[in-house]
Amino acid sequence: MSLDVALGGGMSLPEVLALTEQLLTDQTSHVGAAHAGWPHPWPLEANVLADVYDLLAITGRVKNPKPYSRPWHKAKARRRGTPTATRLQVRAMLEAMRDGTATPGRPLAAGPAKAPRKDV
Repeated sequence: MSLDVALGGGMSLPEVLALTEQLLTDQTSHVGAAHAGWPHPWPLEANVLADVYDLLAITGRVKNPKPYSRPWHKAKARRRGTPTATRLQVRAMLEAMRDGTATPGRPLAAGPAKAPRKDV
């Protein structure tokens, strides 16, 4: 079944992007939780209940109570890696793209780039 049949009509690209952005930022959806690196969704009510639990544990008779576990404590840190090009190479690539002299799919030479423009 195609998407047009399932939705009863077409969607514009801006509408698709807006809905996708909303889904990714919604912490109560599985998609948003996975995007944030959480093991499961975390609704706003769970935040309130966890805070109430922590307050009751602190005011109770338990010594050194452990706070209720939140999913962002278990989230894996995302690492982007190390850059593969120097600043001068990136500037040269951007200038080549702006000037229209860049060749798609072919990186610039690894040698030193020309001096940056003064007006930038």
